[in-house]
Parts: sequence; structure tokens; C-alpha cells
Amino acid sequence: LKREFSVLQSKFGLKIMPYSHWKFLRLRPSNFPSIRIAQLAKIIAKNGNMFSKIRDSSNIDEITELFNIVLNPYWDNHFQFDKISNIEKQKIIGKTAIDLIIINAVIPMLFYYGYYHSDESYKEKAMRYLEQIVPENNVVIKEFRNSGIKLENAFHTQAALYMYKHYCKRKRCLECRIYCTLSKKTY
Repeated sequence: LKREFSVLQSKFGLKIMPYSHWKFLRLRPSNFPSIRIAQLAKIIAKNGNMFSKIRDSSNIDEITELFNIVLNPYWDNHFQFDKISNIEKQKIIGKTAIDLIIINAVIPMLFYYGYYHSDESYKEKAMRYLEQIVPENNVVIKEFRNSGIKLENAFHTQAALYMYKHYCKRKRCLECRIYCTLSKKTY
């Protein structure tokens, strides 16, 4: 791999990222950049023509399966390159992380593909997939739920996050239909 990198480095003028730029603090070891890079490499190696597989998928489970990988046994006792750990654990990408990758990368890409090629079927597929993914769980979503808003799937949570970003954060409450509906209930 080092020899191949040397060839590619000279061919394309690649620059090595200084190790000091790698962030390991305040991260769980399973989220270390070295682990995530190894997982990304495995996903790419497992799924040649990955976009075609996403584009031609018929259900969300086919896309989820693209991200179900098992790393080389080297990573079972490593969290960083060349540093053996006392903890031995197989590194997998969890269901929640896979869902977030699909929500934030795969679905927008699939939707844009439909937009770019004026093909509504891909845009509809992207929306259908969002409806099949469990709702996200983060601070913003918890606030919406605490306000009595039911968010049943990722389609709803993405809409709520959009509303938060474009209305709540910008203090445009009076322009927001959710705020207006909730404020009527309180009187």
C-alpha cells in the first residue's frame, strides 16, 4: 500500500495530511479517524460501482447492506495505526450510523440524481427511503417531541431539522406554521 501510495502521490501531487490535524480527543475510540478511514476503504472495496447499486436499489435494505462491512482482523485490536490496544473488538458500523449516512449522503445524492436527469422516479425513491428509516434522535428532535410534535420517521425529522435551521435559529417564529399552530393551542 505504501508503494502504491508513493506512485499515486507523485502522479497526482498528493500531499500528506500532517498527523497533528488528526483529531482523536473527545471521540469514542470506535469513531477515531483511523477506524472511519478503514471502514470507508472497506465499503469502497466491497461495493464496486456503488452509485449504480444505490441508483438501481429496490428497497432501503439493499442500501443498508452496502454499509454492513467487517474490517480486516488487524483492526480488532487497533484503534490507531501501529498501536496495539488491550481491547479486542470487531469494528462495525452501527445501525444508527448507517442510517445517518443514508439520510445525509445517500438520499440527497439519489434525489439530486433524479433532479439532474429530470427523472421523478429517483426523487420519489429517495423520499420513500426517508419514510422507511427510523427517526433521528438528537437535541433538536427532542425539543420538537417535547413540544408535542410527532416525528415518526426520518422524513419527518429532516423536515423538523429544516424548520429549526430556517425558522427557529433565525427567530422567524411568526412565519412558522408549527409555531402558529402550537401557540393557538396554548390560548
